[in-house]
Amino acid sequence: MITELDDHFALHVAVREEDADSAATEALKAAFTSDQVRAVIEASGTIDVAF
Repeated sequence: MITELDDHFALHVAVREEDADSAATEALKAAFTSDQVRAVIEASGTIDVAF
């Protein structure tokens, strides 16, 4: 994805209500909010961490 440096956007994880507490959903949430993902976001210089 290519964006201009002044574009703002957010990524959200959406799952069906019946899958909200599943192991797969918990793993996905943990991955998206991991220290590794935070490091990539912070290193980009154009994305703000929102978690």
